[in-house]
Amino acid sequence: MNPPLFIFQLSPAAAAYNATVLAEHGFDLNRIIEQQHPSQISYGSEFRDPMLLHDLLQHHPFWSHLRNILKYGASFPLDKISTSDREQDLIFHANRVNQQSTSKNLLALRSIIKEDVERGFASPLPIMALHFIPNASLAPLGCVRQSSVDMMGNPVAKF
Repeated sequence: MNPPLFIFQLSPAAAAYNATVLAEHGFDLNRIIEQQHPSQISYGSEFRDPMLLHDLLQHHPFWSHLRNILKYGASFPLDKISTSDREQDLIFHANRVNQQSTSKNLLALRSIIKEDVERGFASPLPIMALHFIPNASLAPLGCVRQSSVDMMGNPVAKF
């Protein structure tokens, strides 16, 4: 695998560096991802090679669709937001506070975000970088306790 251009650390220095990488590539995240293939941030890199599942799932009616998702990532068709509405939304959310649940569960939230960044699932950026990323959106954070199950099927609480 090629090393990713981004730094996956939760720090202001990493955020500034990652913004520079984006700027050097015209804020085109898709272009950055495709130029680094194969790397930790390549589409589908979080999954094993689909061919490992081929013998098991080749006769399933949705196998070709699932194989493409595992190989290239998923896309979700959403209605486009007008540029002016998106920019107003960015300004609104940049000045808005997060959900109350974040202050009540700050340690859990920090741990979740840190883990996502260190695994390469998220990249820290300065808030101002959002204004240069085409079609970027911003939403307030929330952190609520919910139920899950452990390996044995027992209920466990998680954030």
